[in-house]
Amino acid sequence: MLKVSNLTKSYETGVVLDKINLVVSNGEKIGLVGINGSGKSTLLRIIAGLEKQDEGSVLIDKNDIVGYLPQYLDLDSALTVREFLLEPFKDLLGMQKELQGLEKQMAIFTGKDLKKALSTYGELQTRFESEGGYEFETNLDRVLVGLNLELDMERLMNTLSGGQKARIAMGQVLLKNPTILLLDEPTNHLDLPSLIWLEEYLTEGSRTIVIVSHDRRFLDRVVQRIVEIQSDHHIIEFGGDYSTYLSEKARLRERQKQEYEQQQKKFKELKEDVEKTKRQAIRSENASKDSKLRRYAKKVAKKAKSRENRLERQMQSEDLIKKPEEKKTLKVNFRGSGSRELLVRLREVSKSYQSFVTLRGVSLEIHGGERIALVGENGSGKTTLLRLIADGEQPDKGDVQKGKIADIGYLPQDQSHLISGGKKVIDWFRLQVTMVEDEARAYLGSFDFSQESLFKPISKLSNGEISRLLVSTLVAGQHNLLLLDEPTNHLDLESVEVVENALKEYQGAFVVVTHDRYLLKSIGFDRILSLKDGKIEEYSNWDSYETQTLQTQRR
Repeated sequence: MLKVSNLTKSYETGVVLDKINLVVSNGEKIGLVGINGSGKSTLLRIIAGLEKQDEGSVLIDKNDIVGYLPQYLDLDSALTVREFLLEPFKDLLGMQKELQGLEKQMAIFTGKDLKKALSTYGELQTRFESEGGYEFETNLDRVLVGLNLELDMERLMNTLSGGQKARIAMGQVLLKNPTILLLDEPTNHLDLPSLIWLEEYLTEGSRTIVIVSHDRRFLDRVVQRIVEIQSDHHIIEFGGDYSTYLSEKARLRERQKQEYEQQQKKFKELKEDVEKTKRQAIRSENASKDSKLRRYAKKVAKKAKSRENRLERQMQSEDLIKKPEEKKTLKVNFRGSGSRELLVRLREVSKSYQSFVTLRGVSLEIHGGERIALVGENGSGKTTLLRLIADGEQPDKGDVQKGKIADIGYLPQDQSHLISGGKKVIDWFRLQVTMVEDEARAYLGSFDFSQESLFKPISKLSNGEISRLLVSTLVAGQHNLLLLDEPTNHLDLESVEVVENALKEYQGAFVVVTHDRYLLKSIGFDRILSLKDGKIEEYSNWDSYETQTLQTQRR
């Protein structure tokens, strides 16, 4: 069981978590939601023991094994895939090697030497077995197949795609066979087969799981309870999956709104009654010289004061119904032309990295107004193709031609290198976009950046806040072709829905790489382009691609 009691955490910028109380029973699977910067990742890091709370406690059973997958992965190491995956099992591998050495000795020893070797072997074998030594290789095979990691195990980590690295990091966490799993955006960068396998893996068994995810379909399929970190830094809990949470939250919000309005109506009536009684007392006192009437007027005034005090107590009471917060979401309006002119043409484009061929003679045309989804397994070349179109890469063979009116806006998948250093948010934004400061403040405010946060160093931004800042920069341009590489990664769920709605309204062309199945189904793409073995296969719609992928996976 996992128990969080009165947990509080603050940074220089203010309180993030305030007296959080949370109990997660054995085998329970919960989704942790909240706007960007609300403290979701902080709470996971504290539970994982990687960050200290200011107050409160985290209790985890001594027999539990905690596995933690962070949102941001720094995996540019020179380790091979095998070395990275087996890094947590150094002790087991050492014991395995020692057991193999003892087996060789027992084959040739006799007498006392054999007896001693047998005793040592028995003790070591018992320890090896109790620590999962006979299971981790079986688990390794299962995880490698499930996450589609059947690649060269001697390949260096720093030569892999972002999606391949994410799957390997997930594989390393799962290989520990944890009883408590803390997953921070685990679906980022996963391809469809890996997503489906992960859903099945997480729903089976008795693991306790806490998930932060912006993938609505994933949450619906995996979790049994939703815990929301609210803007007041407290939590509220909802039974059921994410869809149930949305409907229940809307119902509670509507009820709170009605109760608030009734309360305000009552307060208004009480205020009017107090004012009326005060005026009555003043008129009686001023209009009469009769001592009895003046005493009566004072009684009326006293009565009015008593009612006023009672009203003030009610307005300061803990039972006061607060006004429901206005739902804050990104106000995105991608501008673009609906012209059908040719924007980009690729002719027999090929691209390799060392000995790994990513694209093989790819030809493609993109016209104005087209809605294109680019899908495929991790490492299939989706990001490479976008970078070629955006001039971030040059092809080894073939050519990439731009139309005369092409104006391209590009949102990369790896955003960490784009924003760094100590510049303030507003200063960095104005270096990218020509706006006077007042205009820039108002514009960034529409992306839910508070006036205080505009002067925060960009190095202090969360991954979600960085995504919002980059999206705000992209929207400020007047592009007619958007290249969006996993645009919903790191955004909170409300902002994901706004980006989705904005793309539906956008008149220009866009090419989107995404694993978000809700988005893929709802946008209404004109073309689904699947990259496989360096070539493009085209599908008429998302359903046909998903069906074929599922059929292939089950063979």
